Amino acid sequence: MNNERPTPTALKFLVFPFREKLGMGNIIWAQRDRGSAYYRVSRFAMRAGKWPADHPVGGTRHAVDSSQGGSGPGIDAFRDRGYWASCFPEGDGITWKPERGQTDEQCLADIRERFGWDAKWGMTT
Repeated sequence: MNNERPTPTALKFLVFPFREKLGMGNIIWAQRDRGSAYYRVSRFAMRAGKWPADHPVGGTRHAVDSSQGGSGPGIDAFRDRGYWASCFPEGDGITWKPERGQTDEQCLADIRERFGWDAKWGMTT
C-alpha cells in the first residue's frame, strides 16, 4: 500500500471567481466525498489551530488579521497583491476577495504566480 501523501503539485486546484453580492471567490484542492456526512473534512483539516505540515498553504492565523487563516509565504504574497484570503478550517481550499478591483484574469494570474499552482477555472459564470 502506498502511504505517500500527495504533493501540492499533484493536487488539482480549481478556482471559482468572486462575484460582488453573490459570493466570495474560492480555490478548492481537495476532492470531497459527498456521500459522507463529513464530506467537508479533508486530510488537510485544521487541528488545534494549525494545519498539517503538508497542507498546501500551511501556518496558523494571519499575523495581522485573525479572521484570515493561513500564514504561509504563498498566501501572504497573495494578500500583499491586494486580496483578502483565508484557508477553510476544513483544509480543502481558500476563500478570497479582490480588494483593488482586479479582473478575473488578473486574479487567476495572481493565484498561479503567488502560490505556484497550475490553477484552472472551476466555473466563470
